[in-house]
Amino acid sequence: MKISNRKLFDMVVGGQKPVVRITKESNIPDLDCCFTNGMIGQIVDVDTHGKSNDPDMCYEFKLREDKFREFNKPYMDTNYFDDSRIPQLNYIQAGWAPRNGIESVFVMPQSGETDPADFELVDVDEESEFLSEFLESGESSYVKFLESLLKDFKDLLFGNNEDDDAEAWENQREVMFNAWKRKQNKETNG
Repeated sequence: MKISNRKLFDMVVGGQKPVVRITKESNIPDLDCCFTNGMIGQIVDVDTHGKSNDPDMCYEFKLREDKFREFNKPYMDTNYFDDSRIPQLNYIQAGWAPRNGIESVFVMPQSGETDPADFELVDVDEESEFLSEFLESGESSYVKFLESLLKDFKDLLFGNNEDDDAEAWENQREVMFNAWKRKQNKETNG
């Protein structure tokens, strides 16, 4: 669902930290930042620059992008120059990824009579139950989180190829318990 920049600003000031996608119509990729159309990030803070009656006033949305790098890779522009002066690197390969994982994006609150919608809210439950679990887990990488789930699933299905001893049984029991716990958390929280 697209949301106006003004409404999104109010949401974040109100304490929410939504996951958003850069819309196709957005002019954010024209600005000096790592985000391009289709990429997602989680807004962790917001600020304003200029006075409300100033036509150059803008919002600064601070988006956490590091948790979503693997998801965002297909959307990344390769417009950074390599050693041969050929623009074939994305911002991570070029060394421009923010060290703290948070990128500032500046947008206008209003353009004439219209209120632009540079973002759309990502319903993490609709997008993927795994994305929702990942955001709740506190893990630092979506891909590592998914690999951990896959490993647990494979161990549950096929065993972990260890001898059939007490330690192997305990590992199997732990995998099954963790899968059950994730299911319980999902049912309780949503």
